[in-house]
Amino acid sequence: MAVTLFKKSTSLNTKPATFTRLISDLWATLGNKLQHMHQNKKNRETYTLLLQNDDYLLRDIGVSREGIRALHGKTGQFDAGCELEKIRATAGRNLN
Repeated sequence: MAVTLFKKSTSLNTKPATFTRLISDLWATLGNKLQHMHQNKKNRETYTLLLQNDDYLLRDIGVSREGIRALHGKTGQFDAGCELEKIRATAGRNLN
C-alpha cells in the first residue's frame, strides 16, 4: 500500500463544474450560430443561382420565381433544396 506524504488540494487544481458547463455551452452556442450562418449563406447562393434562370426553365423544374423570392427572405436553419421540393410537391406542375 502506497503511503502519501502530501495531501491533494482539490480547491486549487480543479475547476467548478458550473464553469466547465458554462464554457461547454458557450462553445455549443457558437458552433450552432456558425452552422446557421453557413447554411443561410448556402441557401442565398442557391436562390441567387435559381433566380438567374429564365421562367421557362423554372417552370420545367416545378418552382416559380415568386416561390424562390419568398424563400429568399426566410431565415433560419433549413435546406434550400428541401424547401423548394416542398413547394414543388404542394404546388404541382403548371405545364400550360
